[in-house]
Amino acid sequence: SSTEISSSSTENKSSSSSNNTEESSSSDFSKLNWKFMNSSIPYDTIIDSRDNQVYKVITIGNQTWMAENLNYYDAEQNSYLIEHSWCYNNIESTCSVHGRLYDVSAALGYDQNQIKLRTYLKSLDTNHIQGICPDGWRIPLVNDLEKISNYARTALVSSSYQNWTTGNNSTGLSLIPSGYAYFYNDNRETNPDILFQNINKLTNLLSATYYGLVSSVQVLTVTNNSVEFSKANFVNAGYSVRCIKDSE
Repeated sequence: SSTEISSSSTENKSSSSSNNTEESSSSDFSKLNWKFMNSSIPYDTIIDSRDNQVYKVITIGNQTWMAENLNYYDAEQNSYLIEHSWCYNNIESTCSVHGRLYDVSAALGYDQNQIKLRTYLKSLDTNHIQGICPDGWRIPLVNDLEKISNYARTALVSSSYQNWTTGNNSTGLSLIPSGYAYFYNDNRETNPDILFQNINKLTNLLSATYYGLVSSVQVLTVTNNSVEFSKANFVNAGYSVRCIKDSE
């Protein structure tokens, strides 16, 4: 079952609980991060029925992606997320623009204290890991991210948000540099204070692809001058989640 998240970060809440695609041109609804999207692209929108949050989506080639990072949090339904997901600098308003940061276990929906990551992934169809994503959507694999990385290389993230509205966001991916969260030495017991780094400099998109013999998964890291894959070095760290539409 998928994990849950709240809608407190939207400027306005939709009164509909439908998760059907709707037109994004509605004049009576907006979100803080939508001003950083490409105004010349006709985005579609979806409603996450778990919390009524609205997300813009875009189809690139044969893939349909959320055009913004996931921002889902419902501590009442899933208390696990309280200690395993964050807004940058613990400031709720940053989630409105950058989305929420999730550690690997929260994003993929497994309990790292009960089962090893590799065992968990081997027990699932990795082509359809819903994880923290809404119904009908899933955590992308490296193969999925490789396709959009080619677009990202021609439209690199800029530390200046304005560049995303003046051409560098030509693909509509809106890879706003959202930074990440981490614990010093990745040890929550001896270093319980969460730290944050590199907002406005890079974004890390989490995948559901296991990384070799290491208990980790791969991430796509995009900065203002590079696009590359690496392992999620810290399993307790918080990364951005960009969901892709699932197809059986």
